[in-house]
Amino acid sequence: MTTVEHRVELGTRTSRALGVVSALLIGVLVLLPFVVERSFLVSLTELMILIALGQLWNLLAGYSGIFSFGQQAYVGIGAYATFALADLVGLNIWLAIALSGVVALVIAYSTAFLIFRLEGGYFAVATWVVAETFRLLVKNNDRLNPGGTPQPLRTLASLGPDRFQIIYWLAVAVGLGSVILTLVFLRSRWGLALSAIRDDEETAAASGIDVHRVKMRVYLLVAAMTGLTGSVYLLNNVSIDPDSYFSIGLTAQMVVVVVVGGLGTVEGPIVGALIYFLLDENLSVLGTWWFITLGVLLIVLLLVAPRGVWGTIQARTGLRLFPTQRRLIVGENRSVHDGPTDDIRSEAEWTRE
Repeated sequence: MTTVEHRVELGTRTSRALGVVSALLIGVLVLLPFVVERSFLVSLTELMILIALGQLWNLLAGYSGIFSFGQQAYVGIGAYATFALADLVGLNIWLAIALSGVVALVIAYSTAFLIFRLEGGYFAVATWVVAETFRLLVKNNDRLNPGGTPQPLRTLASLGPDRFQIIYWLAVAVGLGSVILTLVFLRSRWGLALSAIRDDEETAAASGIDVHRVKMRVYLLVAAMTGLTGSVYLLNNVSIDPDSYFSIGLTAQMVVVVVVGGLGTVEGPIVGALIYFLLDENLSVLGTWWFITLGVLLIVLLLVAPRGVWGTIQARTGLRLFPTQRRLIVGENRSVHDGPTDDIRSEAEWTRE
């Protein structure tokens, strides 16, 4: 008697090996504050924040087709929520940090109903307008922006002498958390719906997928996590002002990181953040010329590798360190009565985005 067995797999041999390496790397990242200098720790904190912001924007644009150019709004909202709740209201700083994501989620929920009525370029412009509106509201608020000067986060002192290590660990948490969030979401049934929407929105809607609901859920999820990342961004920078925290330059960084690394790949924002960080560390001394140099490098990259660094590698080799595709393994087994089953004689793979 011959039977055919099927099984669905998400992981590959490479990804399982990477899982072990990732666990070791996380251990190294956690222990780094005990062996490196403070300046290096601050730089790593910036890198982790950059990875988080890039990964979150990639979840919006790369996987959902939601091109928002106003994500700096939620960085600023998360930062100012922490500042207001901790310094002005007097809440414990840990509670203020935790609530920053909730505040960003609530505000995103209230604005999403307006901007999601628009599509394409109108949607992108609307997200930027919303961010600018929040910047002006905060800038003209005497409590949040007294005297129009940067305000220090006074309650930061409550973290004690180990605050640099604590902020670094928080940055590692949001950096890793953004990657894990992306993987978990994409591997869920919502991720399957998202893939269908990205490939063909009209066909997905005709198949019974609630396109608006799926996109809204992704937008709100990213907004909450971006708000939490904005809180950690404030802790690392110590002081706050509306022009910096609601700057479109923050979203520009997210876009650059994703485009350089590879849009629509989990690995892309990590690679892009590393490249951008190394360039910034070594070329920022050029001042204005650094931005000109970055622009030239971006143009050259888009001409040579339009899919980004990792996107090009993945297209040529098929290598996926963090697979999100489901693979159907079809194996034919032969068994005789109750005897042992023979080894699988043939195997085929079917990949579905």
